[in-house]
Amino acid sequence: MKTYNIILRGIDMIEFPKKIAKNAANLIKKLCRDNPSERLGNLKNGVKDIQKHKWFEGFNWEGLRKGTLTPPIIPSVSFIFFLLLFSPPWPVPQGCCELRAVGIKWE
Repeated sequence: MKTYNIILRGIDMIEFPKKIAKNAANLIKKLCRDNPSERLGNLKNGVKDIQKHKWFEGFNWEGLRKGTLTPPIIPSVSFIFFLLLFSPPWPVPQGCCELRAVGIKWE
């Protein structure tokens, strides 16, 4: 019931934790307006309003569009190998998928 009452009060009544930057909180509130016609990105300037928001200041939108941005995290091979140690959470039919290790010598 508490969550329901918070939702009814609206996004403007939400108090974000202090570790959330004011620009980030402002962006979230503008994206989560109850009325879709008031949401950032759905106004006169469309997506440009989102791109020009202070939280995105300095972001390379052209690099995103071209696909030339450097990823913030590049997992190491050992990390990927670690993921292979776990079974998928769904049943996998026999013979469906063959897992081949490239460049790894198995004992």
